[in-house]
Amino acid sequence: MMKADPVDDAKVLAQNDLIAQARAALEKANSAMMLAIRKELSREQWVRLQEIRESRRGSSSLAGPLNAAQVRNQAYPGDKVYVVGNGMKPPRVIYQPMPSYTQEARDARVEGIILLQAIIRKDGNVTDLKVLRGLGHGLDERAIDAIAKKWQFEPGTLNGEPVSVQANIEISFRLY
Repeated sequence: MMKADPVDDAKVLAQNDLIAQARAALEKANSAMMLAIRKELSREQWVRLQEIRESRRGSSSLAGPLNAAQVRNQAYPGDKVYVVGNGMKPPRVIYQPMPSYTQEARDARVEGIILLQAIIRKDGNVTDLKVLRGLGHGLDERAIDAIAKKWQFEPGTLNGEPVSVQANIEISFRLY
C-alpha cells in the first residue's frame, strides 16, 4: 500500500489499525497463556522457567561469561541513573550501524521490532542491556552486540551536565 501512487491514506491507516488490534489480541492471549502455565507450575518450576526465558532473551541475569556491556558496567559503581523528563535532555544516537540478520531468521522469514532497555552512561557508553521484547532466532543477540560494541551516543544532560540515563531502544528487522 505504501508503494501505491498516490498513497491511499485511509487504507493504510485502516490496515495499521488492524495490525494494532492483532498485536493487542496476541498480547492478551499470551498473558492468558502465561497465567494458565503459572497456575500449573510449582513456585520452583515457575522461577526456573523465568530463568530460561531470560537466558534466551540475552539477559545478563544468569551466571556465565561476561559480555562487553557487563564488563563496562563494572566501571560505574554508584553512578546515579536518571529517566528522561523534568528538564533532562535525552541521549542521542550519533552512530547506529544496523545489526545483520542471522541465517536462521532469514530462513524463518522473521520480521519485527526488538525493544531493548539500556543505560546510556554519561561517557556515551551503553551498559545493562536487557531485552524487553525480542524476536528470537539470534536477532536479539545481534541487536545487543551491535548496540554494545558499535553504536555511539551523545549522553543525556541535566542542567548542562552529562548524566547516565535509562532508555528504551527499538531495532527494526525487515526483509527486503
